[in-house]
Amino acid sequence: MARKKNAQLPDWFPLPTYSEPLTRNQWLEEVALRAGLQTAEKNWRGGKTDGLHMDKKPEKVFRNLFVTKRSRRTKGNLAEAQKQHWWPVRDPTPFEVYFLAESQRIPEHKAAEAWATRLNQEGRPAVAEFTISGGHEKMARIGRSLAGREVRRSTYADIMGKQIPLLVDLDHDDKTLKFAFDIWLAAARDELKEKAHQPIGDKDFEKWKRFGLLPAFDLMFWSRITQSIYTEAFMATAIWPDNADSSEFVDTTERFRKVTRPMVEQVFEWNFVQRFWSQMELENTLDVVVARDKAKKRAPPKGKADIADHGGPIA
Repeated sequence: MARKKNAQLPDWFPLPTYSEPLTRNQWLEEVALRAGLQTAEKNWRGGKTDGLHMDKKPEKVFRNLFVTKRSRRTKGNLAEAQKQHWWPVRDPTPFEVYFLAESQRIPEHKAAEAWATRLNQEGRPAVAEFTISGGHEKMARIGRSLAGREVRRSTYADIMGKQIPLLVDLDHDDKTLKFAFDIWLAAARDELKEKAHQPIGDKDFEKWKRFGLLPAFDLMFWSRITQSIYTEAFMATAIWPDNADSSEFVDTTERFRKVTRPMVEQVFEWNFVQRFWSQMELENTLDVVVARDKAKKRAPPKGKADIADHGGPIA
């Protein structure tokens, strides 16, 4: 199929969503569904499924999700409030401890495994030998590593996500611990080559709307799946059609190239979506917790329910 340069705008453009005020949860839904569709389409186009199936043509799926919204959920938030293990800093569950231990069960760590088994089975007598024999120092020099084990690395990410085990020595004061954690966190973020200084909020949403995040993604995605070539100038004019009437000149093509396109690439990258999703899970869970606590405070004290029900003391 030959690609046609600057074909007409699709019949559904612009979508009402572009001009509607969106809540945080609605922003997440719009972004996450598009990121998921983008991933599914790339896998479908490349002959890879990875559990994502395109039973219909991408154009049909897009229309069902964003034009007619037939495939959208009708109620509730995409990031649901969690019932357990939702706080970002917490003790690991027994399963997570065992999973972490198994991830380190490699020949290089055989001595560490043997000492760990003895110390747990024998208690204090083994602790004394562990210290006197220098086992403690030897074990401390063994580094935790998944290097060269891509299967384990991938499985770890599937199960644990970006949850990382960390030991905190409470013999130190709070100020020292907070300082140490800041240093550790900066190094961890640097290793992951990502930044997350602030939660995603109103300033981001205002920028996304001002610079046409959703319409830009939709036009770029539609041009790819329909084999049409939309130039940056063409898309910029479609997103900001009223700019010609403005008294202040703005080069919308440059705006699209320098701001909008990089923003689309960043926001619809799955690591960013996952961070946004995790943030909204936490916020929605906290909303439920706060509402529940307020309801408890409004409830009549125990022993006074009958008085409230009957309008006065029981005779």
